[in-house]
Amino acid sequence: MIFRSVKYQNMALVVKGAGEIVSSKSFTTDRNYKKVVGILALTADPTAMKALEFEKFEINGQEIYPQGYDAYIISCGDGVAPNDRFDKEIDEPAENSSVNVSIKDGSVAGQGYPYTVKIVLMLKNPVK
Repeated sequence: MIFRSVKYQNMALVVKGAGEIVSSKSFTTDRNYKKVVGILALTADPTAMKALEFEKFEINGQEIYPQGYDAYIISCGDGVAPNDRFDKEIDEPAENSSVNVSIKDGSVAGQGYPYTVKIVLMLKNPVK
């Protein structure tokens, strides 16, 4: 099978109540891709996004974002071209790497609970 050079892999975290901390469970990157080269955070509730913080964000035990890092920093609006929406200062191994993410809700969801936060990983293989 021939794989595309880029794959977008989604992780969904459902926040069910105010102030809740939600963690990923046994999430691993696609084993067919070499590198994680970008990260994006999305939610349909912009008010909630502005108050979300990462409690933990690690790939293979390597800290990517520190505790208290605002998820809003790696999100953006519809006016940005799709491939420009990612934090591209990422260069971590993929190939079945474990990804551990915990987010903390800021208790201000504008559209109510529950809501879903998507973490999108941009995976890449070297171009031959």
